[in-house]
Amino acid sequence: MSNLDEIATFVHVVDCGGISAAARRMKLPKSTVSRRLVRLEEALSVRLLQRTTRKLQLTDAGRDLFDRSADAISRLEDASRRVQQHQDKFEGCVRVTAPVDYGQSRLAPVIAEYSRRFPHVELDIELTSRIIDLIEEGYDLAIRAGRLPDSTLVARRLKDDTIGLFVSPTYERLHGTPKRPKELSHHKLIHFTVIRTGGTVTLTQGEKEESVEVEYPIKANDVTFVRHCVLEGHGLAFLPRSLVEAELEAGTIIEALPSWTLSLDRHNTVELHLVYPTARQLPARVRAMRDLILEMLR
Repeated sequence: MSNLDEIATFVHVVDCGGISAAARRMKLPKSTVSRRLVRLEEALSVRLLQRTTRKLQLTDAGRDLFDRSADAISRLEDASRRVQQHQDKFEGCVRVTAPVDYGQSRLAPVIAEYSRRFPHVELDIELTSRIIDLIEEGYDLAIRAGRLPDSTLVARRLKDDTIGLFVSPTYERLHGTPKRPKELSHHKLIHFTVIRTGGTVTLTQGEKEESVEVEYPIKANDVTFVRHCVLEGHGLAFLPRSLVEAELEAGTIIEALPSWTLSLDRHNTVELHLVYPTARQLPARVRAMRDLILEMLR
């Protein structure tokens, strides 16, 4: 069974009047063109061209194949060119998903800059705590926090977010705040489950290290909910620092144990990744968004 490359090569050879001219048109070595012709004839078990020192002469079978396939090959190559041009155009839609708070605080400036550079591209941004199936739901890019599960997705590491222990002034007035990590066992903690602290947390201060067992009356995987609980005075929570910057500046949230560092598998950060289905054949508009996110958020 012959393939389309071999038939297309045959059509170009006939159209150009020779192997050398066809090789130049197709930007291939002459040897490649010749091999394709041989494979095509072997696959069809028929001679298509009579080769002489001066020119190639079509056989009856060759003439029949050319007449039946030349127009189809031309249409296929034209379709391929059009698709490639579409890939290279800064038109169409780019769909991006990210966690709600991170999207609001960090992704929004990226989207504004992208829109300024490429005003003809439509942007569809989904901010959600739900893990979206990029392929099934048709998204181009996603920003994800926390450890990534094993996946076929391409992942690019962004700048990790540092973690702090935060509490509201209301809670501090009513219950005080811990002065050492050991005192956390006497306080209510709210667990933002993206940060996998578990029932025992370890904090370090220089060479000192303290571990303490804690309980979480409230657990949630949505940072907006956890932050609201902290603001309402329901307890302390370990949270990514970038997601409480506004509250810290306003004084509605304060940091507890600021000189101590939470130890999470030997680091105190939440991993952030940009993920997408494939690194190959991305449309230009998606490549541009990917590169801008890496440029501005790494």
